[in-house]
Amino acid sequence: MSPKYEIYYSEATNHYLVKVTSPVFRPSQVVLSADQYMRFRAWLSGSKMIQEALPDLSADDREILMTGCGPREWDEMFKGEDE
Repeated sequence: MSPKYEIYYSEATNHYLVKVTSPVFRPSQVVLSADQYMRFRAWLSGSKMIQEALPDLSADDREILMTGCGPREWDEMFKGEDE
Protein backbone atom coordinates (compact mmCIF):
# COMPACT_ATOMS: atom_id res chain seq x y z
CA MET A 1 0.00 0.00 0.00
CA SER A 2 1.32 3.40 -0.94
CA PRO A 3 1.49 6.25 1.54
CA LYS A 4 -0.73 9.31 1.26
CA TYR A 5 0.76 12.78 0.91
CA GLU A 6 -0.37 16.15 2.22
CA ILE A 7 1.59 19.05 0.78
CA TYR A 8 1.98 22.40 2.52
CA TYR A 9 3.78 25.33 0.90
CA SER A 10 5.45 28.18 2.80
CA GLU A 11 5.70 31.29 0.68
CA ALA A 12 7.93 32.88 3.34
CA THR A 13 10.60 30.18 2.98
CA ASN A 14 9.74 28.88 -0.50
CA HIS A 15 9.76 25.32 0.90
CA TYR A 16 7.28 22.49 0.85
CA LEU A 17 6.38 20.34 3.83
CA VAL A 18 5.39 16.86 2.66
CA LYS A 19 3.42 15.00 5.33
CA VAL A 20 3.55 11.27 4.62
CA THR A 21 0.88 9.01 6.08
CA SER A 22 1.16 5.26 5.73
CA PRO A 23 -1.52 2.73 6.68
CA VAL A 24 1.10 0.97 8.82
CA PHE A 25 3.38 3.66 10.29
CA ARG A 26 2.97 6.93 12.17
CA PRO A 27 2.87 10.07 10.01
CA SER A 28 6.26 11.53 9.10
CA GLN A 29 7.30 14.62 7.25
CA VAL A 30 10.03 15.78 4.90
CA VAL A 31 10.86 19.39 4.01
CA LEU A 32 11.71 20.00 0.35
CA SER A 33 13.00 23.04 -1.48
CA ALA A 34 11.01 24.22 -4.50
CA ASP A 35 13.49 22.45 -6.81
CA GLN A 36 13.32 19.23 -4.78
CA TYR A 37 9.52 19.39 -4.82
CA MET A 38 9.48 19.53 -8.64
CA ARG A 39 11.78 16.48 -8.72
CA PHE A 40 9.56 14.74 -6.13
CA ARG A 41 6.63 15.29 -8.52
CA ALA A 42 8.68 13.73 -11.35
CA TRP A 43 9.28 10.67 -9.15
CA LEU A 44 5.58 10.46 -8.29
CA SER A 45 4.70 10.51 -11.99
CA GLY A 46 6.97 7.50 -12.51
CA SER A 47 9.38 9.24 -14.86
CA LYS A 48 12.37 8.80 -12.51
CA MET A 49 13.56 6.51 -9.77
CA ILE A 50 13.65 8.28 -6.41
CA GLN A 51 17.44 8.07 -6.07
CA GLU A 52 17.76 9.73 -9.50
CA ALA A 53 15.15 12.39 -8.79
CA LEU A 54 16.32 13.22 -5.27
CA PRO A 55 19.98 12.20 -4.82
CA ASP A 56 20.49 15.17 -2.49
CA LEU A 57 18.02 13.80 0.09
CA SER A 58 19.19 11.35 2.72
CA ALA A 59 18.35 7.69 2.23
CA ASP A 60 16.10 7.99 5.32
CA ASP A 61 14.10 10.86 3.78
CA ARG A 62 13.74 8.99 0.49
CA GLU A 63 12.49 5.92 2.38
CA ILE A 64 9.94 8.06 4.22
CA LEU A 65 8.67 9.43 0.90
CA MET A 66 8.48 5.95 -0.66
CA THR A 67 6.98 3.98 2.20
CA GLY A 68 6.26 6.23 5.17
CA CYS A 69 8.79 4.18 7.15
CA GLY A 70 11.56 6.20 8.75
CA PRO A 71 14.43 5.37 11.10
CA ARG A 72 12.24 5.23 14.22
CA GLU A 73 9.92 2.67 12.57
CA TRP A 74 12.89 0.55 11.48
CA ASP A 75 14.23 0.66 15.04
CA GLU A 76 10.85 -0.41 16.45
CA MET A 77 10.40 -3.22 13.92
CA PHE A 78 13.82 -4.70 14.61
CA LYS A 79 14.19 -3.85 18.31
CA GLY A 80 16.17 -6.48 20.14
CA GLU A 81 17.65 -8.07 17.03
CA ASP A 82 21.40 -8.27 16.76
CA GLU A 83 23.06 -6.42 13.91
